[in-house]
Amino acid sequence: VIAHARGGELIRPNVYINTKFFLTVGKQDTSRIENTEVFYYSAEWLNIKAIYKLYDCAHTIPLEQITDSIKFIQSVKNDTISIFDK
Repeated sequence: VIAHARGGELIRPNVYINTKFFLTVGKQDTSRIENTEVFYYSAEWLNIKAIYKLYDCAHTIPLEQITDSIKFIQSVKNDTISIFDK
């Protein structure tokens, strides 16, 4: 699952699901950073694979984020280790 930070109501996983998340947000999009981080840390606590990346932008989707999203999809599709893995 790829998600560029959402606003509004805070959501977070509450049970383990077998999926991977790639969560992105712009550094200047401060109203959405907290929601993204809550989701990320909740997922990590439940051992759900989540990758969180901040981009140097506001509420936009820069080319770097699109490129990273494609790489993430390819790594999941090919069942390889993502370049973003820790």
